[in-house]
Amino acid sequence: MNDLVLVCAGGLGKETLFQLHEINKQKPAYRILGFVDDNEQLHGREIHGVPVIGATTSLLQYNKETSVCLCAGSPFVRNKLYQLLRVNPNLSFPSIIAPNVIMSEFVQIGRGSIIAFSCVLTADIVIGDFVLVSNACTIGHDAQLGDYATLYPAVNISGAVKIGEYAQVGVGSQILQGISIGAESFIGAGSVVLNNVEPGCTAVGVPAKIVKQKNKGAF
Repeated sequence: MNDLVLVCAGGLGKETLFQLHEINKQKPAYRILGFVDDNEQLHGREIHGVPVIGATTSLLQYNKETSVCLCAGSPFVRNKLYQLLRVNPNLSFPSIIAPNVIMSEFVQIGRGSIIAFSCVLTADIVIGDFVLVSNACTIGHDAQLGDYATLYPAVNISGAVKIGEYAQVGVGSQILQGISIGAESFIGAGSVVLNNVEPGCTAVGVPAKIVKQKNKGAF
């Protein structure tokens, strides 16, 4: 089994821990060493039986091969964590895929991504690095999700949709076929997107309309 540490002991961390337990029930794959978190009040505590063993920077001292799962919901925080930890060559970032995900062999997934329970991914889909696909999402044929893209629960992505880097799609939203969602954009919960969304924009509603624009790169 591979030693594994979860980074961030919040809600996504607890959900990912559950996911890892279910993976291990199918076939033992990960020895979970604990959580790391920068909230000192959590240090020494246990979360669902798993200890919080220190701050994120403690991973920089690891001198044996260890898998790391970045459990931050924010794509920008995931990137900051990766930039911090990538300097340690002993750390690797596997993608964690729930055992009940339905996914064809014609799906490519980069490193460090999380594909949560009850998702369906069909054919010729490309998913980048450190992408989060939350529970009960569906992704149609020929879709592309850029690095750090984030789908919150129950999002429906139709065929040939492109989701840009760091874009976030809110709970229960639907993206119609062939639509492009620009990098760093945000789609509000429950929206139905019928038109392309430019980078850095916020769109909400049925149909979705642009309600806010920002300069790309302004995190």
